[in-house]
Amino acid sequence: MSRVSLTLLILGFGSGLLPSPVAGEGTGVGIITAEGPPGLFINPTPGTLPEGTFTSQLCLASFDPGGGTSSWWQALAAYGVQDWLEIGGIVRDVVHDREDVVGGPFAVGRLIEEGGAARPNVSIGAYFREGADAMQQRSFFIAASKLLDEVFRPVVGLRHVRRPDDEEDSVFYLGTEIALPRHLYLVGEIQSKYEASDEPPWSAGLQLRHPNGNAFSLGYTQFNGSLEDPAVYVGIGINLD
Repeated sequence: MSRVSLTLLILGFGSGLLPSPVAGEGTGVGIITAEGPPGLFINPTPGTLPEGTFTSQLCLASFDPGGGTSSWWQALAAYGVQDWLEIGGIVRDVVHDREDVVGGPFAVGRLIEEGGAARPNVSIGAYFREGADAMQQRSFFIAASKLLDEVFRPVVGLRHVRRPDDEEDSVFYLGTEIALPRHLYLVGEIQSKYEASDEPPWSAGLQLRHPNGNAFSLGYTQFNGSLEDPAVYVGIGINLD
């Protein structure tokens, strides 16, 4: 019998500029991801917080990686230092046959500001997970996106991962968000396989991003290419301003 795992995502946002960066209509600023930094369901995107904006976010997950159910929570806090620079921190606590805790800083810096008919938004970023050996990694990425006809925003990215014992992976990902009526967005992505994965990670889902900052998402995702079954992904965002 196929097992379906559930992911619950609860987001909180501190004081800052409105509209909320998580509502992000037309801005390309995402929400907390499985990797950590804001973006699609799995991978980060190039959007950065507006200057002076603070966001705090939390996600809780339960899934089956094969051989038993695991659960984890992950928290993020970030600040827009400038319109082109976002800094923050991420912490993750994973409970399976033992408990592993990792955490560290992240930063996203915009290289090219979106504008005109052809100029995309391009950013580079890095995020570190330090702590339990099994979960440690240092990741670096470059990503680009462009809003087309105020409806369609394709995303492309390249991410390099360094793990303990000099183990490394480089993955390429493609994503998109399509604006629908009533502040709804269709969001999807696919990523190239990790060296040790059975299949490429992917996600597809629907997000509600209300201008008041509240958000809700529902998706179906294969987080890392090695889960026993893909996970149902449910998200709720609440603006606490």
